[in-house]
Amino acid sequence: MNKQEELKQKQARMVELLSIMASSDAHAAKCAKLGKKFQTQYPEDYAAYVAANEEYQAVEQRVKELEFEISLEEEPTSEATMEEPAATAEGENTESAETDNPEASEEE
Repeated sequence: MNKQEELKQKQARMVELLSIMASSDAHAAKCAKLGKKFQTQYPEDYAAYVAANEEYQAVEQRVKELEFEISLEEEPTSEATMEEPAATAEGENTESAETDNPEASEEE
């Protein structure tokens, strides 16, 4: 599996995990409103939330790593295109300095 495919798979898993965590929101909100502990009132929901949250954190970290690795792989292409205009710009700067100042060319 290449990095792009793994990235897409991990992002899809993050959505699934968010869904699992969100499914317990109603119970958590009810407990908060009544001043009760979500963990003791709904132990199964709480356990599912904790497990999903832990996995989400790990998957999120991997997504960041993959995005960074992919950006590094794409960077040499960007550097190659950036070097050419920089070399051209140096030549243009010398010429433009002479042509941008009309007084300098008129005096000669």
